[in-house]
Amino acid sequence: MKKAIISVLLLLSIGCIPEKFSVSIDGKIVFYRDSSIYITDKDVSFVDEIPISETVKIAWVEWSPDGKQLLYVTTDST
Repeated sequence: MKKAIISVLLLLSIGCIPEKFSVSIDGKIVFYRDSSIYITDKDVSFVDEIPISETVKIAWVEWSPDGKQLLYVTTDST
């Protein structure tokens, strides 16, 4: 978990402000901002964006217990 917090601090340093983050059992970090979900690793060697929809806002995101799927909740952004 300590490495995940350091990774989030690295993301903050490049101007990416996650609203909430979750760490999978294999160390991948998922976070969201507005209507996109982002996945990175503990070293922030990559950041993959998963755009959901411009008409919704992500309200919550979490890894499944096995770390293979993402669970997320959206709200209407209008």
